[in-house]
Amino acid sequence: MKKLLAFIIGVTVRIPIFLYRYGISPFTSASCRHLPTCSEYADTSIKRFGGYKGGILAFSRLMRCHPFGSHGLDPVPDELGEYGIKFWKYGRWTGKHIKHGFYEGDS
Repeated sequence: MKKLLAFIIGVTVRIPIFLYRYGISPFTSASCRHLPTCSEYADTSIKRFGGYKGGILAFSRLMRCHPFGSHGLDPVPDELGEYGIKFWKYGRWTGKHIKHGFYEGDS
């Protein structure tokens, strides 16, 4: 029963993402500053961590996506690890995580 409820909540939370991706986004210019895009990030994080934790990660990404925010490669974490749902700990704020010549800083 718990799994069914979690599935229903996950699908319900992902409906607005689906509506945005296929109803609004095609009519606007490409404007996401990240890879994967914010809607892809939100969809993946909700699939991976459920409606609550994935939703918090998606919200944190949306708060970083603005002209003065972060940009570039910012994948969904594979696991939440030691930080739990402290969403500000998972964002890629500087670009130092990018390897293989994309970033010239300390690694």
